[in-house]
Order: sequence, then C-alpha cells, then structure tokens
Amino acid sequence: MATSTSTVYDVCKAYLYDVQVNGSKKTLSDRLDTLFDLCWGLPPEYRGKKTFDPINRRKAEKQRIHEGYGRLLAMSITLTHINKWIAAHDNWTQGGTRTRIRP
Repeated sequence: MATSTSTVYDVCKAYLYDVQVNGSKKTLSDRLDTLFDLCWGLPPEYRGKKTFDPINRRKAEKQRIHEGYGRLLAMSITLTHINKWIAAHDNWTQGGTRTRIRP
C-alpha cells in the first residue's frame, strides 16, 4: 500500500511483487527492465551489477539514459516526468512505448 512517503521505487517494487506472484516470467522480466530504467535511468544490463563499485559506477554514468525517478515521492511524479522518460528513448517504437506504460 502506498503512503504519502512512498517513493516511485517503493511503488514499483510493490507492483513487481504482484507481477511475480500473479504474472508470467516473461512479464516479470520485461517489467523489471522497464521499471529499473524508470527508477534509475540506466539500461537493463546494469540491473544486476553493483553500481556502487567505483568502476561500474563510472561506466553506468556514461550509459545513463535519463535522471531516473526512483527517489521521487510517488505522489509527486507528473505526466511531464513520464513524457521526459519516454522522450529519452528515441529508439522506442510507438508500440514499444505502449507496452512499457501499460499496467
């Protein structure tokens, strides 16, 4: 349950738990990649890496797609944030974007 202090990351984590329990493995994998990108602004290949290691952190920063919204309070995320997130991915097709933003 989201509270007034829940971050975007907290809400994404709760959603992913539901997908893990009720969804398919493919859906979970796709959502993990998409929400990792939304929260941290990094490509999915960084999801399993320890980005706190100085070498990996420098590599990750060079690959950053956008600023990431995971630390924002969930109640403060706006359509402008979502539009900026989508715009940062000029390689996404219209169908690919739809897939990423649907529940």
